[in-house]
Amino acid sequence: MKQSAINIFILVIACSFAACDDEETITTLNYANFTTFAFEQSPALGFCPDTTIGYKCEIINADNQYQFSSSELKLSAASDTTCVWWFYELDTLCWVADKLPYRILSDEEVKEIKSVFANISIQSEPPAECSELAVDPCRIFNFTWNNHEHSDYYCSRDKVTPEQVTILINLIKKLEEPYGYSDKNP
Repeated sequence: MKQSAINIFILVIACSFAACDDEETITTLNYANFTTFAFEQSPALGFCPDTTIGYKCEIINADNQYQFSSSELKLSAASDTTCVWWFYELDTLCWVADKLPYRILSDEEVKEIKSVFANISIQSEPPAECSELAVDPCRIFNFTWNNHEHSDYYCSRDKVTPEQVTILINLIKKLEEPYGYSDKNP
């Protein structure tokens, strides 16, 4: 939490010297006809995952039957062979991804997914200050449609815009509701 506050402070300072979201670099991509979609939280220099959503999720279109799966993070002993990230300051704990079973998505869910995926806002170029600024977001959201990879990392090329990230995360949370995931992570 402290690391995130520092990162936001650095970002605010940087944004006061340059335009953070140059409107000219925003493009809209259409991924409505995807075959596979994947979401994953990845560490930067540290790892402070968002535990209100899955660590990873996947949507597969197999012959127009859409399947969804998610993995939730749980704390485990550092000796666990399935650890995906360790705590440096607590060498006794790590995060483990618990994969939930696939489920078939309803026609209504597929319609909503396609609607969201038809209008993905991407910022093509990183802000100018990124050439002079190091940003450690602690956690990066990665989104992949087929072979097209995008993230929310502030200084990346082809970055998903913050507004679009919110829309995508809300969609993922909604798809996770049948697992009872939102009940487990307030």
